Amino acid sequence: MKKLTFVILIIALMIITVGCNNSKRNDDVLGNYFYVKEEVKNLGTLSPDVTIVVDKKSGVNYYWINSGYGKSLTPIYNSDGTLIIDKIK
Repeated sequence: MKKLTFVILIIALMIITVGCNNSKRNDDVLGNYFYVKEEVKNLGTLSPDVTIVVDKKSGVNYYWINSGYGKSLTPIYNSDGTLIIDKIK
């Protein structure tokens, strides 16, 4: 019985430790390669955070979508299928 309790305690500690998130690290990665053009406010508890970011080297605009544990980066296209590109300063 003591071994079972010990094993359950170890598993619980592992889950808690793995669940911790270092959001500063993600911000550092964005800051190194992109600058924020526009932040879209979160519309509700279940809706993702959407930010428009621009690549510092190419000027290509991207949607940075942060939803729970998932993150996504996707380019933004014009209606004619070309990428939206800003001039680099």
